[in-house]
Amino acid sequence: MLYRVSWGLIDKSGARCHLVGMLRPAPYLTRKLPRPIHTKDGGTLRTVLDARTYMLGLSKAREFRTQWQRACELLLAEADIAAFSAAVELALFYDAKLDAAAMRVER
Repeated sequence: MLYRVSWGLIDKSGARCHLVGMLRPAPYLTRKLPRPIHTKDGGTLRTVLDARTYMLGLSKAREFRTQWQRACELLLAEADIAAFSAAVELALFYDAKLDAAAMRVER
């Protein structure tokens, strides 16, 4: 059983898994997202590494939200890229930080 904690998970043994600890040059981190994700602060997330970097820069208030915790879980599990990308888009949408207009123009 895993428990949600700030940008990581704690299992019953108390071992922590944080995004910061995911520093290995894994091929997963270099994979491209199905489509670029534009943020309202002018950023564009094109790879899993871009999304991870964005997530590490979130405020404490945002990082504790359920949507970001779900994205974190998918990242740590190296889940399907489409599922991870959808979770990040949803979290950005809930935070009103997804630039949907820029995404529509790019299509």
